[in-house]
Amino acid sequence: MGNGNQDFTTVILENLPAAGVQQLHKDDRITFTAPLGACEHWPGASVCAIGRYTEGNGSEKRAAIFVGPEFGTVSRPYLVEVAREAADTNCDVLIARVHEPAGDAVR
Repeated sequence: MGNGNQDFTTVILENLPAAGVQQLHKDDRITFTAPLGACEHWPGASVCAIGRYTEGNGSEKRAAIFVGPEFGTVSRPYLVEVAREAADTNCDVLIARVHEPAGDAVR
């Protein structure tokens, strides 16, 4: 997946535009539209990128993107801090990539 010089977050952000985000229901998928069909890097404390996507009704939404550690978990209080930061960026949703003991998941 990427060369040894790339860190985990960089690899995730590079693959996110093509992969999109699959949600709980099969028909609910977020596909980023701009810029570059991708995500712009964001210099936040936890939010590392902002992506734009279009909902089914045609309205454009902004998504704050948080990439947790490659190994290990993220505590609920920390996710609350991430959500506050996402709200401060005026994003509509927060996309958090976190590691689950049973395997990887994007939520």
